[in-house]
Amino acid sequence: MKDNQYDFVEKYRKPKKTGNFICDLNPFSKLNLMLVLGLSVFFVQNFIYGFCMVAFFIILSVASGCFKSFFSLYWKVLLLFGVFLFFVKAAFSPGEHVLYELWGICVTTESIASGLRIVAMVLAFSGAFI
Repeated sequence: MKDNQYDFVEKYRKPKKTGNFICDLNPFSKLNLMLVLGLSVFFVQNFIYGFCMVAFFIILSVASGCFKSFFSLYWKVLLLFGVFLFFVKAAFSPGEHVLYELWGICVTTESIASGLRIVAMVLAFSGAFI
């Protein structure tokens, strides 16, 4: 009888393993990792780094086996915030080199770069927390 009680207790002392390295991490470790990766985009402030982080989060969701639930929410954020922010930032930011002008709205190379940078930051930060 005593051996059965100890077996029952020992079963709950060990962490539950799923076989997936990412899912087996401690939840606080995952939170800290995503917090650092999500905030790193604001320190680097490069749109190439931001879009690489977006791709990294998509690959990470595939590796952890939750791509469907991740991408079902993420594409809405991408469509709603990403496209809207890019067009607004590209249309209304000042710049020197005008690419296109229509009814007083000037699209410049600087405004496109600024739009890409802010979209990359928002998408990478939201990808870290989705």
